Amino acid sequence: MVQQTYGVIGLGAMGAGIAINLARAGYDVAAYDPVEAACRKAADSGVRIVGDPGVVASESTAGLISVVRTAQQNEEVLTGPAGVLEKAPAGLPVIVASTIAPSVMRDLAGRLIEGGLRPVGAALSGGPWGADAGTLTFMVAGEPSTVAEVRPLFEAAGSKTVVVSERPEIAQAAKLSVQLIYGVNMMGVFEALRLGSAFGIDHGDLQDILCHSVADSWIARNWDHVREWWEGDGNGLDILLKDLRAVLSEADAASLSLPTTALSFDLMRAVWPAFGSSLPPQAGPAADPVAWA
Repeated sequence: MVQQTYGVIGLGAMGAGIAINLARAGYDVAAYDPVEAACRKAADSGVRIVGDPGVVASESTAGLISVVRTAQQNEEVLTGPAGVLEKAPAGLPVIVASTIAPSVMRDLAGRLIEGGLRPVGAALSGGPWGADAGTLTFMVAGEPSTVAEVRPLFEAAGSKTVVVSERPEIAQAAKLSVQLIYGVNMMGVFEALRLGSAFGIDHGDLQDILCHSVADSWIARNWDHVREWWEGDGNGLDILLKDLRAVLSEADAASLSLPTTALSFDLMRAVWPAFGSSLPPQAGPAADPVAWA
């Protein structure tokens, strides 16, 4: 049997884990990322690095997944000059796993279809640790036979796949719903720990209480990962702000009021940096943030 090739564009916090788990599952993986260190890490785990997105597309036989960060980056690698749309074989399934606005995904999918490709929306959740462990949750939307054809990719890189629609953009709507909860819940846990610090409660003790009470949540149980995510080099907080901005933009276009999300977005964008983007000191309460311009 001829070995199938999956293409992966983007070897960042999420894409690297997906590519590596596909390689571990026995697939040939052709991947591209402009960051040399990311390429070296993936190559050390059996991923084959190629020169640009067009080469990834031309060598993909089973499907291609884009895991770049922004809508603009997807435009560049998928529909830009010498990109996927120009170089991919006719009928190739193209999976967009980036968190982008549903309206953007709808337009992108339309252009891929016009170019003879088969788009699938496949937003994902689980964080970099889930990507590394192969336990991601995929929210998938696309034409049923195409979704069935690329399901092995989801099974190799994740532990849960939920098909939400035949319209590719609905996958991104599902992911924005997840990010909404993530952002609101994260601010709540942050403020709970801040309140506890003001009364001298150990962070670990309070987190234990949160996890074994009505306050339990994924955020509370994985707080160390969450904190690492926003304080690390991956600019996790910037990614969440991008996603919540998309939530509010889509809600505004639909005349949908999401006041809790809007408040959480403003708190992250303006108040959080005033705290130094970190938890208060363990020894006592932190001063209130200074006013912002």
